[in-house]
Amino acid sequence: MAALGVLPPIATGFPRAAGLVAWRWAEAIISGPAEIAVVGPPGDARTGALHVTALRAAPPGAVIALGDGGQTGGGTG
Repeated sequence: MAALGVLPPIATGFPRAAGLVAWRWAEAIISGPAEIAVVGPPGDARTGALHVTALRAAPPGAVIALGDGGQTGGGTG
């Protein structure tokens, strides 16, 4: 929200850009944080395709994680 404080001076010179920024921020605030996990073998074309799809379809502010599904510690088994 603090980042929107710079918007008024920009809006006077670049109203379209300011409107786009405001719209994207509002969309991100309303929808909340999105987390997308893509899990699969690193060299597999299907994993790559899912990753590209996630990057293209993710809402603003989304966090996208890519991994092979291997355990990285802290768990059991």
